[in-house]
Formats: sequence, structure tokens, C-alpha cells
Amino acid sequence: MHRCLISAIVFGATLVVVGGIFNERSLAGESDPDTTVLGLSEEAAFVGPQLPSEPLPAPELEDVTALGEFLFFAPELSASNTVSCSDCHDPQHALADHTAQSIGILELPVGKNSPTLHGLTADSHFPTAGRRGRIIAADLAKRCLAPLENPLEMGSSINDSVNKIRTQLPWLDKTADRVFGGRGVGLDYHRVGEALAKYIESLSPPTTRYTQHLAGDTDALSAEEREGLAIFEGKAQCSTCHSGPTFSDGLVHAVTSNDSDRITSRRRAALAQRLKLIAIHRTGKTPIRRTPKRRSRAAIGAPHPGPVDTWRSELARKAISTRGYGASPSPLERTPSLWEVTDTAPYFRDGSEWDLSEAIRTHVKELQHIGPENRSFGLLGTLPRELQPPWTHQPRSRVFVPTLDDDEIESVIRFLDTLSPDA
Repeated sequence: MHRCLISAIVFGATLVVVGGIFNERSLAGESDPDTTVLGLSEEAAFVGPQLPSEPLPAPELEDVTALGEFLFFAPELSASNTVSCSDCHDPQHALADHTAQSIGILELPVGKNSPTLHGLTADSHFPTAGRRGRIIAADLAKRCLAPLENPLEMGSSINDSVNKIRTQLPWLDKTADRVFGGRGVGLDYHRVGEALAKYIESLSPPTTRYTQHLAGDTDALSAEEREGLAIFEGKAQCSTCHSGPTFSDGLVHAVTSNDSDRITSRRRAALAQRLKLIAIHRTGKTPIRRTPKRRSRAAIGAPHPGPVDTWRSELARKAISTRGYGASPSPLERTPSLWEVTDTAPYFRDGSEWDLSEAIRTHVKELQHIGPENRSFGLLGTLPRELQPPWTHQPRSRVFVPTLDDDEIESVIRFLDTLSPDA
């Protein structure tokens, strides 16, 4: 009996050691370029810790939108049952996140600021990494699935995430068949994406004094606010990109240059993030001490002598190998909606500016630095046509952005304030 016990202990220890071996090929990014789901990187199947929880009773979900709302607030879609879509897009904060960068499953910044979801429609398209580094245009349903497999955000793969929530909440299969009008399919990743997209489409912009102005109320805006609207649509040319009922043209633009202060700062932050991920890969724990400035490659790659939290270690490895920590910051950004913009600080994709007036000044300076003839606009030629601005192939038609004085910026902000409900 003692021999059996000793054998079992040795066998278990062997499994732990083998499971903790560092996968150098994956860390170097040599993954199979053809293993993708919906154009999103898909590595070896991995599911985080299965936390014990009491199954939720089946709520009355009348339609696809209601199912999407339930999934939007469901932490069961994350690997650890701790992160939901609503954590980064909080309805109490204008469907945004009042942090410079949202915090994900590893308790680290995910590398980007979470914008408001107001104004997104079924016709919205998003730049997404495809096979062999190619950029593709993902629709809203596909874009909703991206955070599920991002190792820094929700930390699973799309299929594993869906299978886990089906196991923990078995009534979802029948509910999905009922609201989608089909039997035997249950809840698959297509339906998860469609349901989330349907719910997000239902999130209409709030009723504000500007919406009352559009409805014909001539007294809804003050004279100062109407002056700001005139500058917004006229001299400042904001409405060239921030247009239509969503205050976004839904296209991708070069909004800064590769050598700008913001891009340089993001590169430095990405390097610091990579060192933290390496530490997590080795220890399975989020480091609380500053990483030493000088470390050899041998020290970075050496296995940690203590016990390793395997699922966190694996997520960190995946984030490094997929460069999902913002390793290559781009000057290209999709035009964000301006609904409730005065309530959704900080600003820019990196969340680098908390003051709206300073954000406007920075935005104007960066656009002026790029200029209509700058070669950075050539980057837009690599985008699918659904994401390209109409002037991409005619750069001379791009109008130069003028400088705004302090009074004009304050006037624009007075107008922008009418895009939020009155307190």
C-alpha cells in the first residue's frame, strides 16, 4: 500500500513539473496562423479555474435582446467567473469605464480605455487582427466575442467560454433555442455574439437637451451652446468624423503620428506590461514589487522554484505570445461616439487625458502634425474598404484642422455637455 501511495505522489509531482515547462515556441509567437475563430487568434484550448457556484435559476428571457442583456452581465463568460462585459462598460458610468485602462482577469490593465457603447449598430465594423497579420473588418456580433478570448480581458477561448457557461447554467440551451426560434442548437458562439450585439444595439443614446433640440424644441439649447454647435460643425470641423445620430462615422482614421508623445508613452507602458506578464508566467502571481531595471534573458526565462498558479501562468504566456498587451501601438483609431462625452473621462484609446479641454487641444495639435499629406495616412490603405474614410485615396481633399482658442474650446465643451442628460 505504501508503494502505491509513493507511486501516486511521484506521478502527481511529475505531472506538475511537466505541466509547468516553459513553452518557448509559443512565447516567441510561433503559433499556427490558420487556427483562428472569427478572424481572432485561437491558441490551444484553455479554460480557467472552474469556481464552484450555485446555478442561477432560469429567468424569463422573452427575446434575443433579453438574452444578450443577461449575457452582458454574466461573469460566467470569463475564465474565472469574475469578469463580465459590464465591468468595463458600466451602465452607471455611461457604458464606459472611469479608469485610464480597464482591469481584466489578471488584475492588470488590458492596454486600452473602454469607450461608451452608445451609438453602435448592426452596421458597425471594427478593425480586428486576422490571419497572417492581416486586418479584417469584424461586425458588431464578432467584435462582442473578442474580449472572451483576450487573455488580459476575460481570459478564455470563445468555444471554451461558451461551453463553460452552458455547463454552469444548463437552462441557457433551451432559452437560446426558444428566443432564436430553432431547436437542438442551444447556445453556441454565433448566438452569444448575436445576442450581445442585439442588446448593445438596443442601448439608445440618452434623452438630452440636444435630442430635444433635434426634436424641434427651439429653447432646448442656450445661445452659448448653439454657438458651440456652430463651431463644432463649422470652423473646428469635428462633424467631419463625429457625424450622424451616433456622432461617429464608424471609420478608422490616423489620429496621431508614430513618433507622437502618446504613442511613445504607450510603447513604454507595453514594455512594462510585458515584464509583469513574464513574472506572472513564472510565478502565477501578479507582481506587487517593481521589476528590477537590469535583468538578464536567462533570469527572465528561468523557471520559478516555488509553486506556480498554472491557469494565471498560462494566461500570461498566451498574452505574451499573441502580443495582446499593446506591444505595437497604432496611430489608427476608430471614431468614438461623443454621447455623454463629458461623463466618460479619461479620453483617447490609451486613457491618457482626464481633462476634456486638454484632450481637445491635444487632438487638434496631433491632427495638425499629421497633416493631409502625411505618409501615416498610407496606413489606412491596409484597411478593408468598410473601415476606410472616403478621402483615403484622395488625401488632398482632407481639410487642415485650424487652431482653436480657449474661448472656442470652451464653447465646444458647452455644446458637448448637452449630449449628456442633465444631472
